[in-house]
Amino acid sequence: MKKAIALALAVLALVPVALAVVVEEGAVTEMEAQTIPTSYGMVRGSIKFRLGTYTWAPKEIWFLPTGSTPSQFKSTSVYLELPENITFSTCKTSVYYNESIGYAFKVLPSAILENGTFCGLAYGGSYEVFAK
Repeated sequence: MKKAIALALAVLALVPVALAVVVEEGAVTEMEAQTIPTSYGMVRGSIKFRLGTYTWAPKEIWFLPTGSTPSQFKSTSVYLELPENITFSTCKTSVYYNESIGYAFKVLPSAILENGTFCGLAYGGSYEVFAK
């Protein structure tokens, strides 16, 4: 039951906010510009592995609750993403969940550049960064 409620809340967090407007027949209704905050935050950074003079970017980057591993989580099939024109690459993150631990977030490979620069999205909280 807890898992179903948490998953429903995660999906609801991604539903666009509805704004009210009254439209009258034969009239033009103007709506003021709106700025709506997201239910998640963004992490930008760069990670590279080094072996002697060789360096390379990770294939996976995760934001995990302290003391956990990626294998403890199951995909929710929910994605957090930003439009391509907002950042240097596609910023898309897959949301994972474990009923007793909480949420984890996997940065998709398209959001990790060859130089190790990445963009990831996650719900508010403290996470360990896991790269492989």
